[in-house]
Amino acid sequence: SGLFKLHMQYAYLDDYMRCYLSESNEYVNSLSKILAFTAANFEMDGDEWMSMTGATNINDSINSYMKAMLESGRGTLAAQTVIPQRTAFYVSIAVKNFGDFHSRFEKSMQENNQSEYEEYQRNVSKTEGFLKISLKENFINWMGEEICFVQMQPQGLGRANEFAAVIQADNMGTAKEQMEFISKQVRKRTPVKIREVDYKGYTIHYLAVKGFFKPILGKLFQKLDKPYFTYIGDYVVFSNHPQTVKSFIDDFEAKRTLAELEQYKTFMDKFESSSNVF
Repeated sequence: SGLFKLHMQYAYLDDYMRCYLSESNEYVNSLSKILAFTAANFEMDGDEWMSMTGATNINDSINSYMKAMLESGRGTLAAQTVIPQRTAFYVSIAVKNFGDFHSRFEKSMQENNQSEYEEYQRNVSKTEGFLKISLKENFINWMGEEICFVQMQPQGLGRANEFAAVIQADNMGTAKEQMEFISKQVRKRTPVKIREVDYKGYTIHYLAVKGFFKPILGKLFQKLDKPYFTYIGDYVVFSNHPQTVKSFIDDFEAKRTLAELEQYKTFMDKFESSSNVF
């Protein structure tokens, strides 16, 4: 019924993308293993809208975030209230409860890839042992329904510094209390002495520990290393560069977020308010 149909077999996605990429991409390679097939109709609504509607199935035998998300329920999409309008790209991972999702992800990993699970456990134990913390109790348990990876418009800070992780807090008071505890533990065990900075009424903190996010949030966030962070609305914003955190604050205070952009609001009206991946 559409203008045309798209069919995709993901087993060949990595081969296909080598026609366009100068080197292998780990995210593309992962998708080629996690996803199986897509079928969708492409339609045009007058001169204004293009849409694709269809379905994708996954490889049940492969450990993946995708499988754990499908089992964990949809979360509410609300990060546009803090994400700046000049964002180039963002992906939102949303589940009903992140603690439940993380437990399902660990179980799936243990059942399907024992070597990967053992490496994951070693990384968690190493981080927890070094900082004398519990990642589940001090970090995962305060997380709400939504986690976003945000790529910012380039500002000359370098590719590693122009992105952010935006994590919803289920309870901001608890999030601040637990992040203060983690920061305190980091300060005890690292020689870096960087003071907290006040900026427009917001406190920007520095988490001087390498590889903190990878055991929890996976490869998508592995470049987030020794981040700065602050609290904006219902979200905790992390970035490798303090200027990126400041730009979030500037745009939030000036109401230059995606939620304030008329074109974006019109766009979002086409979607449901909850989703696993957006």
